[in-house]
Amino acid sequence: MDYLEMKGPIVFLIAFVGVIFIILIIVKISTLKRHKLISRVGTFRLLDRFLILISILVILITTMWDFNYLQYSKPIPHKEWESISLSDFKGLKMPKRSLDGEAKFASVSTSIKVKRHGNEIAIESFFHPCRSYVYNRRLFADGLLTHEMYHFHITEYCTRLMKKEINEYNEYGIDYKLSKVKRHFRVYEHSLQVKYDDETYHSYVYGMQLKWQEKIDSLLTSVEEYSNPIITLEK
Repeated sequence: MDYLEMKGPIVFLIAFVGVIFIILIIVKISTLKRHKLISRVGTFRLLDRFLILISILVILITTMWDFNYLQYSKPIPHKEWESISLSDFKGLKMPKRSLDGEAKFASVSTSIKVKRHGNEIAIESFFHPCRSYVYNRRLFADGLLTHEMYHFHITEYCTRLMKKEINEYNEYGIDYKLSKVKRHFRVYEHSLQVKYDDETYHSYVYGMQLKWQEKIDSLLTSVEEYSNPIITLEK
């Protein structure tokens, strides 16, 4: 049994420890009050500390569904996409989540990171292992991984488009705001991702999946010259 198969028991154990902690605090306060070893003010102070600890515990548990910090792996750049396998999807799935009752699906998390240093702008797409997950760990279908990797390719395509537009702005001496360009392409990327999933029905419509793969491959090739993460601007 690997770590991801154990994630249910781990979360349950954290919640169980939290419940036991609550019970012990209640018993402790009751005992102190019964023997008049704590004042009314002291009781409220103890309760305040107790509520803070419980809040921290709840936050730690809930954030695990979005980011599996217990098994962190650094983001993987698109240039290394061929090294990614379903075992790299280390996120925790939401309880009882499914795709119209089907357990054969995954969720991939990608992002576009933009950094500027002087006249150089680094724009790169990344896959986030700790925020990506496979619903059923026993399903290691190649088609499932392929579908998710094309989501990653869409992110990379939009990354290259962003670099292309910034480069053209620079060539023609047009003023632009990097934050505005970034926001525009993130919105465009999201629309492509949604359309891809809708038309392929998350890879279940095999014919449309193949058409989208061909389309995305062609789009990536059309902006191949912008695969380098660094853009050097004219001073």
